[in-house]
Amino acid sequence: MVSDLQVDYSFRYWWEPNKYFGTFKIKIIFVKDVKDKLFESIKEESQDNNVVYKLRDSTRISVTNGKKMLNIFNTANTRPNIFE
Repeated sequence: MVSDLQVDYSFRYWWEPNKYFGTFKIKIIFVKDVKDKLFESIKEESQDNNVVYKLRDSTRISVTNGKKMLNIFNTANTRPNIFE
């Protein structure tokens, strides 16, 4: 995220109007196609021990698990993505 949450604004192109509120700006660092099986060992205890790739969008994860995921993204050997 490169901005604060703007709760007074809403993205006006959602399928269901007035369902989601708040916007923020993001900066995409890189895009990489990483197989979810690489994340099977990372489980989030605060979410009923779910594997991180089964969590819903915007679910908070621990800093430790976030660092593990970033390490996998950085080191995984993948084929080029559509942006390369």
